[in-house]
Amino acid sequence: MTILARTGAVTALQTAQAGAANGANLDTTEAQSAVVELSGTYTGITANFEASNDGGTSWFTVALRQLSATTPTYVAAATATGLYRLEDARGINAVRARTTVATPTGSMTVRGIATL
Repeated sequence: MTILARTGAVTALQTAQAGAANGANLDTTEAQSAVVELSGTYTGITANFEASNDGGTSWFTVALRQLSATTPTYVAAATATGLYRLEDARGINAVRARTTVATPTGSMTVRGIATL
């Protein structure tokens, strides 16, 4: 049995970010879900997950599932590296990982991909 899945392009939402920034948007217009990856070596940097249904004019907090958790854990903000999944992106046309900082060291990179 073959399972087919279409994904969009990997999008850099934050690249080696060491400060507070809105970052780039992941287009989820046709998406069913999305996966966001946090990577880097850092402390004091938080990725705040936000979604928009009006093309990025208004942003709202959204909870993503932390995929490394053994039981489903949903978080609206993350400091740990790993994969996070927006399980239902229908009706949302953009997702971002806005960073906030508190005495940061190192840098965080955030990439995202939409499942069509």
